[in-house]
Amino acid sequence: MMAELLIKCGVNKNVASVLEYLSEVSEASTREIELNCNLRQPEVSMTMKILSDLGYIETKEVKYAKGKGRPRKVYRLKKPIKEIVNEIIKKKKEEISEIEEAIRKLEELVV
Repeated sequence: MMAELLIKCGVNKNVASVLEYLSEVSEASTREIELNCNLRQPEVSMTMKILSDLGYIETKEVKYAKGKGRPRKVYRLKKPIKEIVNEIIKKKKEEISEIEEAIRKLEELVV
């Protein structure tokens, strides 16, 4: 439900899906995100980069129990989902204000 509303507000579909999923779990591996958000591994990587750049997630590397193979990445929200959603709402309202101002100026030009 939250992902659908975020998408309607213009948030990238994958970002919205991962945000909703991470808000429901304490942390998740790349593979868990792939399976629960119905994304391919490259999509997860790109989405996690976006979320990291926005400051919404933390990443840690976890070694496998037997110490073999590369460590896996585990992600979690860096701040409460309410705070993240409020930031998104604030940005979208600013975008709306800018669009409304541009429309107003356009209307003045053609009157």
